[in-house]
Amino acid sequence: MQAKEKNILKATVRSLAQRRSQRAIEMAEQTIENAAAATAEEALEAGMIDFIAVDIPDLLRQLDGFR
Repeated sequence: MQAKEKNILKATVRSLAQRRSQRAIEMAEQTIENAAAATAEEALEAGMIDFIAVDIPDLLRQLDGFR
């Protein structure tokens, strides 16, 4: 049952991350398979996330013009 749950979660991650890099998808799957974690900087470098913001105004500044 645990293997099935992991496979369902990994399929969901792949679906949600399809516009991300292959490295980002692999890192996301590793978090499920191995209980791994990534720092914000590692996630940004891998393309798992687009921004690191210190607060909402900072996020809004970074989002300005982002598509």
